[in-house]
Amino acid sequence: NPLWARRMCINSTPHSFLVSSLGLLLVFRTNSAYQRFAEGRKIWEKILSVSRNLSRLVCLYEQDLGRSRQKRVFRMLAAFP
Repeated sequence: NPLWARRMCINSTPHSFLVSSLGLLLVFRTNSAYQRFAEGRKIWEKILSVSRNLSRLVCLYEQDLGRSRQKRVFRMLAAFP
């Protein structure tokens, strides 16, 4: 039984290389995930900014648009973002 146990033991060098490479892989994946998250956040902020500006313009030109069209635009803005 001890001979069998000695044959199962592996050297620690491959294990350390594997751990190092997995660590680097996790760092790169985390970095790319954060970049995707930041890009999505920028896009979402742009959508919110445009919808706020559009609602301000609708309020500004309420007389020209009419009350029913203003309500329709506000409902559409509330449903979109």
